Amino acid sequence: MLAIPRSPRHWRGTLLPHAGTGTGVRGLSAALVQHIRARSADALVFACAFAIIFVPYFIWRYSYYGDLLPNTFYAKTGGGLSQVLRGFGYTSSFALTLGGPLLLLIAVPWLRSWRAALFSWRSYLLLIVGVYSAYIVAVGGDHFRGERFFVPLIPLCAILLADGFLHCIDVLRSVAGAYRTSVRVGSAALLALVIVGGSMAALARTDSDSEIFRGLDESVFIWRDLGWWMADNAPSESIAAAGAGAIAFYGEATTIDLYGLTDRHIARVEMIGMGSGVAGHEKRDPDYVLNTRRVSYIPAIWQDYFGGPAALERDYELITIVTRSGREMTLWRRVEYSGFRMQKFRRGANEIGSQQDNETGR
Repeated sequence: MLAIPRSPRHWRGTLLPHAGTGTGVRGLSAALVQHIRARSADALVFACAFAIIFVPYFIWRYSYYGDLLPNTFYAKTGGGLSQVLRGFGYTSSFALTLGGPLLLLIAVPWLRSWRAALFSWRSYLLLIVGVYSAYIVAVGGDHFRGERFFVPLIPLCAILLADGFLHCIDVLRSVAGAYRTSVRVGSAALLALVIVGGSMAALARTDSDSEIFRGLDESVFIWRDLGWWMADNAPSESIAAAGAGAIAFYGEATTIDLYGLTDRHIARVEMIGMGSGVAGHEKRDPDYVLNTRRVSYIPAIWQDYFGGPAALERDYELITIVTRSGREMTLWRRVEYSGFRMQKFRRGANEIGSQQDNETGR
């Protein structure tokens, strides 16, 4: 169980004996230097352990993929200021979900004694939360419900909030100590009411779990069925998908993600207005998918990506499939000129020629 010191006196005496030495900026700088020197050996050990694992992995990854960063980074970023503004909106939404104004509790220990807080574990947790949040803002956030990019930070934020709450109790004790019991109880009740009210407000702004999961499950079931059909009927062909996950997993066939998550070319397409649209769904190149990748199947639910049926009718035909689960779905299937399409064209040409002969009396 984590023991959280509740007063600057305890921080100074147990965690950081040098935090209170010296006065002013000079004393603080000396304490920082002393603290860094004392921790440098431990930091070096952790850095070496990390390098032993990560450096060989990074070298292999770069040699295999040819890029410093994952393909999804290139597919979802590149929007400049618009992307950053979207990231701020994403971060604000997470802050409201976590409690909104209640996050100010994190600042209470710093207001009581910023020097003691600086030399405690609080500064480390805040550094992690701050740097990671800045990264999320820079990449523009995500479009899924729940602000999933912030999930790794939730435990750290919870610890900092709990610490701030304990300090609020200490402040109430010290301020209300000279007053009657009723005043102290009332102050504690008011603090509890604020916290409960803020928590309820955070919960009220989100949809119910059943509504969220119902919509997501339906999408996954549709994509799973498409993957099954590919595995059963066209394992050596390719399919386009606006979200390659379940289709690629269940189909084990070539799956072209229309937004570039699994395609190097689409991920690096320069888009006008990048960063102002739906995060992760802005990169696209329909001509490349049709004429370079020559994808075999396109689910009709994503035909608008290519400009609608008119853009597909020249090289594709509509078919209706029935999946393992009995679901009927409509796909565009590519018809190659060297096969069935050429035969159909010749039949059509012969029929037209015969009709013209009849009309001219030949």
